[in-house]
Amino acid sequence: MMSIRFAKLAALGMVLIPLFSATPAFAATFTVTKIADTNDGVCGADCSLREAIGAANALPGADVITLPAGTYTLSIVGAGEDLNATGDLDITGDLTINGAGDATIIDGGAIDRVLTIVLGATVFIDSVTIQNGNPGAGAGAGGILNAGTLTLTNSTVTDNTGENFGGGISNSGTLSLTDTTVSDNILGGTNLSGGGGGIFSSGTLTLTRSTVSGNSTIGRGGGIYGADPTITITNGTISGNTALNGGGIFNRFGTVIITHATIAGNTATDNGGGIWNFGGTMTLANSIVSGNTAATPSDDCAGSITSLGHNLASDASCAFAGVGDLNSTDPLLGPLADNGGPTMTHALLSGSPAIDAVPLAFCTVTTDQRGVPRPQGPECDIGAFEVEVCPLPPLTGSITIRVCNSGTIGNTTTALSSTGGNFGGGSVGGRGGRGGSVNATLGNENNGGASGGNGGSGGSASAGGFVQTGNASADAGTLNDVNSTDAEVEGCDCPGDINGLTIEANIDNNRVAPTQNHINNFTDARSRSGANVALGSDGGNAGDGGVVTSGAGNENNGGASAGTGGTGGSGDVGGTIVTGNSNSTSGAINLLNNTFIRVRL
Repeated sequence: MMSIRFAKLAALGMVLIPLFSATPAFAATFTVTKIADTNDGVCGADCSLREAIGAANALPGADVITLPAGTYTLSIVGAGEDLNATGDLDITGDLTINGAGDATIIDGGAIDRVLTIVLGATVFIDSVTIQNGNPGAGAGAGGILNAGTLTLTNSTVTDNTGENFGGGISNSGTLSLTDTTVSDNILGGTNLSGGGGGIFSSGTLTLTRSTVSGNSTIGRGGGIYGADPTITITNGTISGNTALNGGGIFNRFGTVIITHATIAGNTATDNGGGIWNFGGTMTLANSIVSGNTAATPSDDCAGSITSLGHNLASDASCAFAGVGDLNSTDPLLGPLADNGGPTMTHALLSGSPAIDAVPLAFCTVTTDQRGVPRPQGPECDIGAFEVEVCPLPPLTGSITIRVCNSGTIGNTTTALSSTGGNFGGGSVGGRGGRGGSVNATLGNENNGGASGGNGGSGGSASAGGFVQTGNASADAGTLNDVNSTDAEVEGCDCPGDINGLTIEANIDNNRVAPTQNHINNFTDARSRSGANVALGSDGGNAGDGGVVTSGAGNENNGGASAGTGGTGGSGDVGGTIVTGNSNSTSGAINLLNNTFIRVRL
């Protein structure tokens, strides 16, 4: 709802204001309240976009329209007038339109072009998408027809259709695009001398941090056609456009200055896949022309191109001859993608010869197309994209953790069976001796020993005893790994990030120290027998029983008690000794939400 801005003072007897005195102009602000395309001539509490523009046109001063999120589709069929009553939206005075980003869409409904800015009007449009305009047979400027001064920021002009000149935009005035995309517009018809699938300009055109992509024409300049223009492109991407001549850019008798641009993947069905300079002046500095195609050998460039140095072309057609230029060189570009920033770009992949190829003395543009500061390395990168150098994150602030659900866990089992010297002997006549001492420290150890007596004579010997060594077995327990994860701390997501470094979550003086994290289920079962001896009974005097000392495990001892005097009788069969079996089974290990941390350096 606008306030009253003028008052007429007319009363009998009053002194009239001199006719030459200026009438003050006050800016009005209008807020659009509905998406329907209506026109009752009033922008009040119920105000359409058409009504808001009509009210602004009727008032002097630079007015402002606030356009909330929504799709505003034009539906009043055009009658060929330029008074904003029907068809396209006609802006005749100074105006600013502020949208709400991608969600604010002005749709032409294919009944006409979307916007017309007349000569003398100065217009700023921010955060708006302009789409689906079609002015009909023989008419160009599917999205915008500009004869005034138009500045587009943070906006998109897409999916519009025209004929002759300008599928997306036709400019005969002054046009500036910043952080803006012109994409997927089509210029049809039969005029092979027309062109500008994305933009046609016979005036002044400035592109800053903007992308022109996916546009097409049957004539010249799939992305941009300049006819006696002045065109300046800084931090711009011209990609994937198609034309008869000049797939990316066609310049006819104009002046074109290109700095830190990437012109890639464009197609000409005749000549000049990337750019064609036809009789004008075209200069390039710190720019990439790569991967373009044409029916002639001029895939990247056609016509005379002036190099100001540090340009890179993927073939020899540009014939760059300035300082630091690289011809027939692959820049190692990524696909057109969202690499951050308001517009799509081609990233430089790891190992690209364009990285750090522009000395600081020649690097006068302080950011790349995304707004990333230049330089990131010791020198600047060629093209619209500057590869970021990622510092370690500071201790302050937050870190984003991404769970990757991975980890490494070991399960190790060791089983050992060891047998000492085993001896089975018959009974011995004569003097008996003392049984040996046995010590066991691990597993089960068995000793059968008899001690001899003093004096006497042995009897007949009988069969020796039987010795059986022990068996050892070991079974690792069950290891249950539930949601064992590693956490990946993401930095600035630079090309060439190192993945998979497992570290402890220790940060010391802004440094992260790599370490190895292992979880093992380890089982060790051992059965070891010492010197196992089975002897028969001894004749003779006085036999002393052996001394047995036992460590861990179970120990069996067969020992004769001491006796005195007498003569030994016949020996009996030696005792049987069987070593014990050692079994060890580890318990279950349950890993619940175990976390490893991986930092992307």
